[in-house]
Amino acid sequence: CLCCRRRRSNSNSSSSAESPSELASSSRDLHIPMNSLSAGLSDSPGSGCGAGQCREPIPRSRAWICIANLVTKPPCSILVPILVVALLVLPVTQLLKYEESFATSLTFPRQGQASDAYRLLDSEFPAGVMAPMYLLQPVGPSSDVATPVTSPPPNQPGDFLASPLSNFGRTWQALEISSVVPSLFDGSAPHRVLKDRFLQDDPALDARLMGHYNDLCALAQKMLKDLNQPPSSYGVEAKHLTSLATLSLSLMREEENGQAEDEIKAEGLSCLHWNSSAVDALHKYPISAKMLLEMDNDIGENYRALWKRLMSQNRQSSTVILAPPFDPYGEGLRPFIHAVRRASGSEGTAEANPALLLSSGAILVDTVEVAYQRFPYILAGTIGLVFAVVAIAFRAAFAPVKMFLTVVLPLAAVFGVAVWIYQDDGLKFLHTAALSSPQDAGFYWGTPIFTSTIIIGLALDYDVFLFARVVELRRLGFENNAAVRGGLYLTGPIITSAGLIMAIALGGLLLCDVPSNNQVGFVMTFGVLMDTFVIRTCLVPAVLTLGSGLNYWPQKLPAPTKSDSNLHELFWKSSDPSSSETPSTSASGSASAYASSPSAWEDDGLML
Repeated sequence: CLCCRRRRSNSNSSSSAESPSELASSSRDLHIPMNSLSAGLSDSPGSGCGAGQCREPIPRSRAWICIANLVTKPPCSILVPILVVALLVLPVTQLLKYEESFATSLTFPRQGQASDAYRLLDSEFPAGVMAPMYLLQPVGPSSDVATPVTSPPPNQPGDFLASPLSNFGRTWQALEISSVVPSLFDGSAPHRVLKDRFLQDDPALDARLMGHYNDLCALAQKMLKDLNQPPSSYGVEAKHLTSLATLSLSLMREEENGQAEDEIKAEGLSCLHWNSSAVDALHKYPISAKMLLEMDNDIGENYRALWKRLMSQNRQSSTVILAPPFDPYGEGLRPFIHAVRRASGSEGTAEANPALLLSSGAILVDTVEVAYQRFPYILAGTIGLVFAVVAIAFRAAFAPVKMFLTVVLPLAAVFGVAVWIYQDDGLKFLHTAALSSPQDAGFYWGTPIFTSTIIIGLALDYDVFLFARVVELRRLGFENNAAVRGGLYLTGPIITSAGLIMAIALGGLLLCDVPSNNQVGFVMTFGVLMDTFVIRTCLVPAVLTLGSGLNYWPQKLPAPTKSDSNLHELFWKSSDPSSSETPSTSASGSASAYASSPSAWEDDGLML
């Protein structure tokens, strides 16, 4: 107590009475909390500085002593870890049901022009219009033939087709069901051609394009067959495909005469030869693509516009547009992307000329798969490196092993709770937007990747703060369990305050109108609160009392000479003012000096 030091100083006539400012300076040297100064600044009878004794400082919170005794003394030191682990296992099992959500509605605000437009487009137009997929079909080897033809003019804004069912397809369909020009399709009458040829005659190019059109027709056939195979039938029809070699006609009719569903869907496919008018089951009309390019009518004009859009200017490749008949960003996105790639020959086969899929959905699937393939290595590397730092800093090889249980299991439990809330709508009854997903969109795929390493860092920070105090007390001669209790008491208020500050700061994301930000905010806020009030308060102290010899191995520590009774003197010291010991004013010193000098503990107990 400061008043005792002042009385001792007066009795020895070593100096005049210290002023309050000098007492404050002395308190800083001794690392005494400023709120204890008021206990020694007055000699009045009611101030606690009587003639024979010092006033006992009031502890900051008796609750932490109660908690420390509860979680570190048998049988609670064994029951608490079992109970906490049992409570964490349930949400961990929920994590096994996690499915990455690719829903676009998670990435833009719930209210806004983009949100309104998305909902309107989703309800008023076919689902595939929102995100058409493009298949790039090469025209043979790129080095076979140089480009001897005149390149067409660049695409004009009006050439872009708003719907996968092109203007050419709609015009063709209208002409097919009318009788205005029936002779055009049976070859009985000639058609007008352009005065200036659209393409120059080139036998080598004709040969390449003939094979290319056959490839495009075979690709359409295979996709219609493979994408409608049970049990994963995606309902893709010929009208959902647009290419230079296929006519986007809807010739569907109700199932009749026992025809299989896939046979009826295949009836909608009609192909074009490049320069042949031969008719067969797939090439239903005696007209070729080359003839269409030279037609001087609406059909020719629309096909030329389609050619400019889908054929590359160097005639090395063309694109096929696939508009899936469902929301391409739903839960079926990943299997559908892989099914399309298998059908196009770019995955699982060794075809010589496969078609390559490109779409925003395909890019997203590749990004997620690459991220989650490396995610285990990211976690393992992060945890291994930080645990190595902890082991080196504290010279304790097995301390990180104990911390592993207090970090990995709670991390998995946090994500399990998030899956239950956002994927299974566990808190839907609260009708809180921040704790639910729009239109059952699920748990955003990026949330675990964005937040896991941050949560690991915050959790280990708090564990390290506690363990540092425990190691400090143990080095000063306290037995392990007493050091754990003292460490929890000393760090309890500070870590709790820090955890609450972080929770409030991160919880601000729950007020955001973007669902993915809400999920990130919840995971980080819940993770910090769980570590602050459950893991660091209950699980870590209890685990440190089990197998105490492993906490500090291989470093050699002084033999324990202090127990809980010394902790009582440490935190609520009541010293004899007649003692002639002069307290040290240094916060550092030899651990052995403290262990061998009880008077030093009595006079300098508040230095910690």
